[in-house]
Amino acid sequence: MKTDKLLSFIFSIKKSNFEITPEELKKITDLESFINQKKILDLDILWEDEIENNPKKILLAIFEEAKKKKPQILLGMMLYDYEQLTTFNDLLKRSLEFRLLFLHYHILEIKKENNGNDTFNGVHIRFQLRLLNYLLDKDLPLTEKDFIILFNFWNTVEYYSSHFSLDRIISLLHERSKQKEISKEFYNFLRFFISSNHVKKSEYKEYQKQVANIERILLDHYTIKSDKVSVVFLLLPDHFGVYTNQLIAKLDDAILSPFSKILMVLSKNKGLNTPPQLFYTIEKEFSKIHLNTYKKLVRELLERASNFKPKVKPIYRNTYYRNNFYFYDYEPMRKENILIIKGLVLSAAFYKDVKSIPFIQLILERSYSSTNAIKLGPTSRALGAICIQVLAHHFDLQGQKLLVDVYHQTKFKLIKKQIEKESKKIFQHTGQPLL
Repeated sequence: MKTDKLLSFIFSIKKSNFEITPEELKKITDLESFINQKKILDLDILWEDEIENNPKKILLAIFEEAKKKKPQILLGMMLYDYEQLTTFNDLLKRSLEFRLLFLHYHILEIKKENNGNDTFNGVHIRFQLRLLNYLLDKDLPLTEKDFIILFNFWNTVEYYSSHFSLDRIISLLHERSKQKEISKEFYNFLRFFISSNHVKKSEYKEYQKQVANIERILLDHYTIKSDKVSVVFLLLPDHFGVYTNQLIAKLDDAILSPFSKILMVLSKNKGLNTPPQLFYTIEKEFSKIHLNTYKKLVRELLERASNFKPKVKPIYRNTYYRNNFYFYDYEPMRKENILIIKGLVLSAAFYKDVKSIPFIQLILERSYSSTNAIKLGPTSRALGAICIQVLAHHFDLQGQKLLVDVYHQTKFKLIKKQIEKESKKIFQHTGQPLL
């Protein structure tokens, strides 16, 4: 498949092809049907006197043992080291099939019986959810069907979702995705999940990390191949990332692969803080790109970063002290993309591309801003510090003069403090202060 067509498939898939119909969703998330196939819904009848084979009685036994050791567990307000419990360790010794059965059974019980009460079946719901979390920590080799059940369950227990770890589910998915391909059906489900109401109606900051992690898994599995051996790295899809991916798609294969690999290195390396460090890290791939071409690409992406436009969505809130109200929430730039921009700033500094200076200045100021429509996002202050550093030490008098102007014009104390720090370094090196 050609680069531009595949990129269009990943980011512009038609709504009719992307949306899962209610019938399709029920088919792939119908836990009760799945449990029925395993013939375990009638466990209470089949094994009423056999606690070792009854998930409900095993749960009660674990809870009773926990109460004896720490009675306050009844409140459901504390974490618990389940490995201290003999009953839980006995469960871990059971077969993989039975542990999955235990997990599925109690997920179904909670979905069926939970009506807003904190306790049912004699066990606090938080205790049950944390127990299921702990069971997930035991490296169960989950199938795509299992993951669909877990993601769907997390969506249905919204009030208690903080007690059933989405991070853990995604971590397990990440480990599995390293070993196995993701099917088209599961790909569609994950796309459906990150656009579900539970996620959409929440503030961006609540699930930004989780959504980004799922997006990365999807991109790593449905990506572009520039030749038989090279896989192109695609950025997470915010205002900067989508533009960069479109730019990548237009590159010739000779440039596409090495430039993509450079971006991948930048996205994963938090320790690149000086232009020489950057050059030694990307030297091999950079040698495959003409210098003027590389400088032009870097400059174009820095311009895009300086003009970053966050997505905006209304958030509904109902509080006792303000009644019902809406406010507008701004989506921050993906942390991974902020790291890439930091590397691009260091690249421009290494080659002293003075045409990039205006963009670096804008990125600097936006990195420290607290205004919703202007700020870049979490971790961007580290990017701002790098911008100040390179202007002070790598663009000679032109960069230093600009920093002096910024120092006298800005209202941000953190910017002033960082410029003062670099001024001291210049004084120690040259005997002449910047300020």
